[in-house]
Amino acid sequence: MAVRCHVTIGGAIADTSTPSLNWSVNYQFGATTALGSADATTMADAVLTDIAADSDVLAGLGTHNQYGYVRVAFHDPDSGPETSVGLSTGSPVNGSTATTSPPPPQVCAVATLRTGIPGRSFRGRLYWPATAFGVQANGIMATASTKLSPAVQGIAQYCAVEAADLGSNLAWYVWSPTKKVGTPVTVVSVGARCDTQRRRNEADDTYTNFPVT
Repeated sequence: MAVRCHVTIGGAIADTSTPSLNWSVNYQFGATTALGSADATTMADAVLTDIAADSDVLAGLGTHNQYGYVRVAFHDPDSGPETSVGLSTGSPVNGSTATTSPPPPQVCAVATLRTGIPGRSFRGRLYWPATAFGVQANGIMATASTKLSPAVQGIAQYCAVEAADLGSNLAWYVWSPTKKVGTPVTVVSVGARCDTQRRRNEADDTYTNFPVT
């Protein structure tokens, strides 16, 4: 599959005591054909609708946190630039798992995407806001695997189904920029410990300066 489909799921983390923090996770697919921008928008809207109707996917986020948008883009990895882009137009969808407050801004749950081939070029990671996993004082999230894996895999399946309805077959894979090859994902591994969320925008920080004497 020479065409790549890049799907971004984005949202916000917020409750009554914490300012909103944006987050996003990115899925990579090989595609049999590139959809036009209009169809990409249709696909994005359909995936957001699917998310809203799936209790397992909704359970991947806390109650006051949202799946805000779906962005779908197609491009040829040999040429680079995106050839078509679609952004969902529907309203944000709230998660369904009750939480009292979000965890610290940089804390997340991690889903490792495995392909059955060893090496860093053949595995990927999704950094997911850890708001539905009961983060404990020792950093262990006891329920992460049961809530995160269905959410991660469910979204990938919806992307494939909605793209196929529009004429493009997708294969979920890990893309290696160095090798310029995509390898199909075969296993999603979920760790029980917190990690850092690399793709979340932080709220403004306040610094206090101390001169070196």
